[in-house]
Amino acid sequence: MYQFNQLERIHLELTDKCNAGCPMCGRNWYGGVENKNLPLTELGLEDVKKILTPQILKNLKEVYVCGNFGDALMAKDTLDIFKYMRNVSPNMTLGMFTNGSGRTAKWWSELGAILSGEKDYCRFSLDGLEDTNHLYRRYTDWNKIMTSVESFIASGGKAIWEFIVFKHNQHQVDEARKLAKKMGFQKFQIIQSGRFLQDNAEVGVGWKNAHPVYSKKGDYEYCIQPATKISNPSLKKDLKKVITTNFSLRNILTILRGKEIVHFP
Repeated sequence: MYQFNQLERIHLELTDKCNAGCPMCGRNWYGGVENKNLPLTELGLEDVKKILTPQILKNLKEVYVCGNFGDALMAKDTLDIFKYMRNVSPNMTLGMFTNGSGRTAKWWSELGAILSGEKDYCRFSLDGLEDTNHLYRRYTDWNKIMTSVESFIASGGKAIWEFIVFKHNQHQVDEARKLAKKMGFQKFQIIQSGRFLQDNAEVGVGWKNAHPVYSKKGDYEYCIQPATKISNPSLKKDLKKVITTNFSLRNILTILRGKEIVHFP
């Protein structure tokens, strides 16, 4: 059992609520019908104050807010929670993972001002460009995302573009990298999905490594396939050469993700 003084880094999951419908997420059935066994709850500011007391926060090096099932932009007290943690521990690293498709420009500007420390960050999960991102990040709005990113960066926020590469978006990696640099992202990171775990031929798709996508009515719509190879002249790497690390998902499984990171000067 850990003692308080041994804690250094904490993952805080604020909510199971999400505005997206990613087909490989456990909160829904292949991107469609929601998982009725998953309660849609969230932590408020007072909850977090009880869990992460000043005594604990002052001893931590980092707290990051990521959702195994939800997105922190959906929780009502997210900004206040970040403000609380920053006020208690000014030098602690704060981070957030999000699809970015929601909230107002003012909200993102406030978040950017909070996550402006040297090691702070917000990872925007953007899996493609305007014509492809929604194929995996279903129900998200590209224009809203761009407004969120621009507002966050303009106020001093440290942004990271996290790009899960699939067959349908692998041709856009270099273009996305250029856009990330132009917009002011601190890093551009390619991630290889490790969630293609079974042969889905039984659903009528017929490909071994494929993941079906269903509508909210339960109808089959299309299929997501893993990337085959990335054209990447700048780094001359393909997916087989990227570094592989372990990434744990709470109460689901452990998957392997390949990572390629570009740090912009």
